Amino acid sequence: MEVDGLTYCFDNLYKILSYWGVISFGLKTTQQNTNTTSKRSILAWSIRCLLISGFLSGVLIKRLDPEMSYAMFNDISPVVKVIFSWEYLSCIITYVEYCLSMDFRHHRHIKFVHKLQELDLPIFQEFPQVKWNYQRTQLKYWYGTILVGICYFTLSISLIFDLTKCSCGVLSTLLIATCYSLITSSLGLLGIVHIAIMDYLRLRFRLAQKLIKQTYQAHTNKTATDTHFKILILMKFNQGVSDLVIKLNEVFSFVAAAGIFYEFTLMICFVYVVCQKIIAKQFWDAEYALMILHLSLHSYKVIVACAYGYLLKREKANCMHLLSQLDINFEQNLLVRSHAEIIQHWQLHNNHIRAIIGSTLPCNIYMIYIVYNGIANYVIILVQLLFQQLQINEQIILNQEVEIIKPLDPITHQAVNL
Repeated sequence: MEVDGLTYCFDNLYKILSYWGVISFGLKTTQQNTNTTSKRSILAWSIRCLLISGFLSGVLIKRLDPEMSYAMFNDISPVVKVIFSWEYLSCIITYVEYCLSMDFRHHRHIKFVHKLQELDLPIFQEFPQVKWNYQRTQLKYWYGTILVGICYFTLSISLIFDLTKCSCGVLSTLLIATCYSLITSSLGLLGIVHIAIMDYLRLRFRLAQKLIKQTYQAHTNKTATDTHFKILILMKFNQGVSDLVIKLNEVFSFVAAAGIFYEFTLMICFVYVVCQKIIAKQFWDAEYALMILHLSLHSYKVIVACAYGYLLKREKANCMHLLSQLDINFEQNLLVRSHAEIIQHWQLHNNHIRAIIGSTLPCNIYMIYIVYNGIANYVIILVQLLFQQLQINEQIILNQEVEIIKPLDPITHQAVNL
């Protein structure tokens, strides 16, 4: 039986992150020497520089060529130019932030991975009746990631080709589309890894709940010693999973904050462009569909991340509630009372443990409201500015249509003899 569930479930995801230059290690190579790590770090930085320079080179080629520049930028309003410029700039900035954050937390990340790899060992040894279903988690995140990744690559490349509006310069367009898709999909993949580890810890809290209930039900006077030993094992397991939630925040909290901000700005930009097309009464074309599908993928990521953060906190609270009922389910004795006091004391000082975004923001359902409320407010402001711009343009056109040939003569009153 495979005990290292983390490697079995998420090794492929970490390999992709390593191939795309976001991290410089794999789950099966964390025990290797510093020389190998240095080589991987150099390779990671080479991939990062290649992606960023390729994207910027493609945009520069488009900008310097008069024909391609005219085809790409002529039909776009100044506001939309600023929006797309900000989107391209923000994706590069966020990608650099992700890479620097992962490099800065490299050793902390490796220690966190080691703890996760050893997490299931006590349960595997003391509770042989547990049937580990690692394959389900692996299929869920590996094939799900592949499916979403293919959809995202298709939509992203199609959107870039549609926005360029240029039959010439196919190679430069392909360079922009490929580099942009790889950069933004790297951001999304690291977010998926964060979600996957939250789900991994959530399932461990749920497993602890089931084992605690079974231990309560199987308790008899003859098995009191064995029951107390199992409860102690489950207490330590619960504390270990809670400590891993703290280490999860140390590794991924900044990445989660940068990712939420990037999704926030991207959705504002795309929603505004869609609203502008609706207000201008433009025909529904492929660009509408591509932008809306693009928005749906980013919205899915935000909603799932916040939902799993909430579920992680709820499962932890349920597990602690079951452990706090230790003195209720057993006869009062010194050993049970001491265990109950340890649990209550630990819970009192660690009740705040939860997945967070940044340094203080909780990763829960309320964050969905904060993100979408902010998007709605900014889009409303931008649409109001758009209406004002349209009114100003209409007034300018109206003034241009009125032409004064010569000044009017002064009005005089003359007597009319009938």
